[in-house]
Amino acid sequence: MHNKVVILLPKNHRDIYEFFPVLFHLQENMGEALKELNLVSDRDFTAQLSHLPFKVVNYKIDERELSPLGSMKLAYRLNDLFNISHFYNFREGIGALNFGRSLKAKERVGFRDSLGKLFYTKMIERRNYSTKSEEYLSLVLEDSNEKLSKRSPPKNKEIFPENFFKSNKHEPFIFIALSDLEKDESKYLLVKNIIGELEGQRKILWTDQCNQHHRDLLKSFPSMIDATNVDFTEIDKYLGHTRGVVTDDIYIARACTYFGVEHFFISREDYSLRGINEFPFVLGQLLLKDDEIHYLEGVEQLKEMKKVHEVMDLIHEKFEL
Repeated sequence: MHNKVVILLPKNHRDIYEFFPVLFHLQENMGEALKELNLVSDRDFTAQLSHLPFKVVNYKIDERELSPLGSMKLAYRLNDLFNISHFYNFREGIGALNFGRSLKAKERVGFRDSLGKLFYTKMIERRNYSTKSEEYLSLVLEDSNEKLSKRSPPKNKEIFPENFFKSNKHEPFIFIALSDLEKDESKYLLVKNIIGELEGQRKILWTDQCNQHHRDLLKSFPSMIDATNVDFTEIDKYLGHTRGVVTDDIYIARACTYFGVEHFFISREDYSLRGINEFPFVLGQLLLKDDEIHYLEGVEQLKEMKKVHEVMDLIHEKFEL
């Protein structure tokens, strides 16, 4: 039997990496029986998905197409999606529910919903998980009567694209991506000091939710290229051509983690225990605690620092500066 799978992502979902564990699991679990793996989303993730070691097709739609009546027309428009064996729905609304039925998918699976019994062939209880990745993965696991806590490692370790995104020759720049400096002055000062210590290194700066004063100060450093106007979904293209990344954005940190790009993720929240077996949540983290900086790789704390020069020694080592 050949399986053709359609996954409907949540509305306005931007973090495609939250779904990577789902994609890897389906590829591993179905193996050669998996003929097609398709994502339907109101965003275009083609660039990100193209770096996976297996094919995933992204169908970009207008969210208005998923109205109760529009979903039937949408299923008709996406005429490449036929003979669907599995439909996994992660989107709310009756239009999303009806989309799977309009595709005539044999198995239609989603989290329990008051109207779900009219549209799904199987409903999964929504439980409390620490991350969205765990929640999403639990749906496809429980569909095959597996539990998140009982997962075994994948049979083929080579399926994980370690260092896949790294180019053979690094371009001489460091990518600095910031999205959460608005209300954290001490985090801003750490980033500012790091940038100041990277004197002589070419740097590309991307910011979001960073006040204009902070942004202007960071842009004023020598050898700094401003990439603030670059669309968020285009950021990934920088990752394959950089010595390393300094960021406070979890999406970018996770992209670096999946594709083997050296990075330092600055955060006040410890993300080290949020991984799912072979899928680490984030590898290189600078965890801010009071006046101390803790460096973690995966779940292992390797270093405790209080001075910026200690952080810079680590950055020079990891980025091979």
